[in-house]
Amino acid sequence: MPRPEFALYFSLILIVAVPFALVGWVMALVRERRIPECGPFARAWREAGEITPEIFRP
Repeated sequence: MPRPEFALYFSLILIVAVPFALVGWVMALVRERRIPECGPFARAWREAGEITPEIFRP
């Protein structure tokens, strides 16, 4: 079970990452002229999942 601090940091990073992921998703959509595999929320979730553990690494 994740600690409350982990959930808090994950949530904050996710909130910040969503707009950037949305911009990246739209740019990929325009550049490749097809819908990217993962949506903007999935991309932001993945980024938050990668960044948050780094904060708590000893």
